[in-house]
Amino acid sequence: MEAALEQANSAADPDIAAVAHELCRILLLDEISANAGCYLADGLLTAEEVRRIPDQVADACVRLLPYTQLLTDMLKVPTTIIRSAIVPDDYVANLAP
Repeated sequence: MEAALEQANSAADPDIAAVAHELCRILLLDEISANAGCYLADGLLTAEEVRRIPDQVADACVRLLPYTQLLTDMLKVPTTIIRSAIVPDDYVANLAP
């Protein structure tokens, strides 16, 4: 996580930095969520904080929406699996060998 945050902080392009920070946020929240029971038991998180994790993930995803094209380009997502107006309804069948 520290290396990912370091990369996000050093990104020259502000859009890439914004995307990287939101992705780091989602990864961190996912990690916290996976271990929420331990954090609750040790008093490091309250029940309300744990309950808010899904909303925080959803908020981060909403903040990523303006960067959808940048994300798909960065992750090299093949256009054949991106559902859009130019992709047929049975696009999943087109992926089959």
